[in-house]
Amino acid sequence: MKQKTIFTFLALSALIITSCGTQKNQKSDYRKINGEAQGTTYHITYKDEKKVNYAESVDSIFKAIDNSVSFYVENSTLTKFNNCDSICDIDEHFFKVLWKSFEVYYNTNGNLDPTVKPLIDFWGFGGKEIKIFDVVDSSQIDSLMQFVGLEKIKFYDSEKQSVIEFDPTKNIRYTPNIKVLKTNPKIQLDFNAIAQGYTVDVISEFFLSKGIQDFLVEVGGEVRVNGKNPKGTDWTIGIDKPIEDEMKREIQAVIKLQNEAVATSGNYRKFIEKNGMKYSHTIDARTGYPVHHNLLSATIVAKDATTADGYATACMVMGLAKTKEFLKSHPELKTYLIYSDEQGNFQTYLSPDLEDKIRELEQ
Repeated sequence: MKQKTIFTFLALSALIITSCGTQKNQKSDYRKINGEAQGTTYHITYKDEKKVNYAESVDSIFKAIDNSVSFYVENSTLTKFNNCDSICDIDEHFFKVLWKSFEVYYNTNGNLDPTVKPLIDFWGFGGKEIKIFDVVDSSQIDSLMQFVGLEKIKFYDSEKQSVIEFDPTKNIRYTPNIKVLKTNPKIQLDFNAIAQGYTVDVISEFFLSKGIQDFLVEVGGEVRVNGKNPKGTDWTIGIDKPIEDEMKREIQAVIKLQNEAVATSGNYRKFIEKNGMKYSHTIDARTGYPVHHNLLSATIVAKDATTADGYATACMVMGLAKTKEFLKSHPELKTYLIYSDEQGNFQTYLSPDLEDKIRELEQ
């Protein structure tokens, strides 16, 4: 499902990736569920005191979310929305993902914008062949910008026949009468920047609803943990070193988590290179062009994976300086940034409240 670059986390001493399926450690109460979904892999570890295999339930969750917010599913709610002209039907998953997208969009002044899909398709990062331009036609980009901007869609109450204005201070519950109103039929959404984090949260909330307090859920690199790992200690997650070669992976740092989520977004593995210039796959929806800065990856620790996922992507649009400034007013987001200096060497920035939780490995 996801087209943005996500860096696989390794739950050290807690998550051993072997093969798809389910595994039960005979020496502990923990069970593992591994598999493929949403165009990536997933790894789940949970304390199985009740001796229940939840693999089928997890699979059902993946299918329900894909049927809502995946544009790879022909009849998904998202696909129907993208082909809808004006007032569009949605479901609860779609509503929650879009509401969170509005929240991040509002808080970051548009640095996360799911209406970026026409631009993603133009640049060739939408699952199609990446385009190599001799000259970028700015007039084509300008023509697409009229369809970009999350403020161009509105929530709509079909019973009251009135627009529901987004308010970041309110938590609106989904009801079937809530629709989404497009101001232009060519507006299209792409939830890849946030959907996997949302999936992690839905699965995590499922385990909590079953009374399971100790678990790790990872989908495509987005992670949420609760309780303790099989050794009875905090879950430890590895963060990738920003190396362009996807086949060569090294751990940059490890971080301990307690009832938290973590997501990383970055630019160093998916890009266009033309005439000595690298064009990142991360597109600034306000300009129509790929971002060009020295921030290589942004790791966000938050209370839930949807939040971490959305803000990690927004940071990669903002770049290093703007991200640092943004974080001053958002202490609830713990951050680990990797960037390159003028000599091309890796440098890092760490939120003060992560100093006792993260350990950089010797390079």
